[in-house]
Amino acid sequence: MFRSLRPTLFTLASALAFGSASGAQITDPTLTLQPESPRRGQSTIVRVEATGSCTYIYPEQVQGNSITLRSFVTNCPSPPGPWLAYAVIPPLEVGAYELQLVDPDLEPLATTSFRVLDPDFTVEVTGRLPEPDRLELTATGIGSCVFDQPPTVEGTTIRWPLIPAGICDPPPPIEPLTWVGQIGPLEPGPYEIELLLREDVVATTQYEVEPIANCESTDTVLCLSGRFEVTARWTTPNGDSELATAEMARDDSGFFWFFGPDNIELLVKVHDACTSEFENYWFFASGLTNVEVQIHVRDTLAGIDRFYGNPQGRPFVPILDTAAFATCP
Repeated sequence: MFRSLRPTLFTLASALAFGSASGAQITDPTLTLQPESPRRGQSTIVRVEATGSCTYIYPEQVQGNSITLRSFVTNCPSPPGPWLAYAVIPPLEVGAYELQLVDPDLEPLATTSFRVLDPDFTVEVTGRLPEPDRLELTATGIGSCVFDQPPTVEGTTIRWPLIPAGICDPPPPIEPLTWVGQIGPLEPGPYEIELLLREDVVATTQYEVEPIANCESTDTVLCLSGRFEVTARWTTPNGDSELATAEMARDDSGFFWFFGPDNIELLVKVHDACTSEFENYWFFASGLTNVEVQIHVRDTLAGIDRFYGNPQGRPFVPILDTAAFATCP
């Protein structure tokens, strides 16, 4: 099968000028590849060094696993001297290849061989950004003149395209490259992240976007363990009723007062027992009152509510619910 290669090359010798002087030919050429073993989906830069002038080359064709670079001679007044040119071989399939530089009569001038390897790219989630609903992605690979575009979301798949820019002028070395991308907001759930070079998927990873707790402590709300919203309403025998005033004690516990800040009436705590045999969150409450109390606990991450209470006129009975929220982690 024959496949044409784009003539993406240039010469860094004397500028080519067409004139009436007879043409010259290159001698003793050497071929150097960057990288020496390219990856599938990766372009290869061929460096040609020789003695000569008034010559240029371009990729001619690929026949199976043979690649031919053909030289052409022009008329110009430049004398022979150090001569340097570059050519770009577009991406090839995995396998062994022979590269040959030939003269205008198709006689061999230089030959080298190389192997195309499987892609060597990685993509990973390096962590969330300060905004909890955005992700930061990092990709690495080997190459040059490759640019990334912003990641996009298609259902539960995040696609992140890399676009080879062809040849750069002058071509930079083939070296490790790193790209950083940001994406969001994202709905909670599992995602497949794909890194694409042209149309090929060259690396994948998975990431689970966790739901975001919407919990915040206020004058009447305790936000315990970063996700459990606790409120308490008291009612006196004569019918007076208000939300109790909340005070945080620790991340997982706090207290309420009803009639004055110097008189604590209710202590509450959410205990994380997810790593124990219980595999849930416990809710404990202890009261120093005999008035009616209604307690509302909401897991803002799971959207689950629990209600507890103490009737009017009865000394508060401690609440020890070791099966309150089976919503780990």
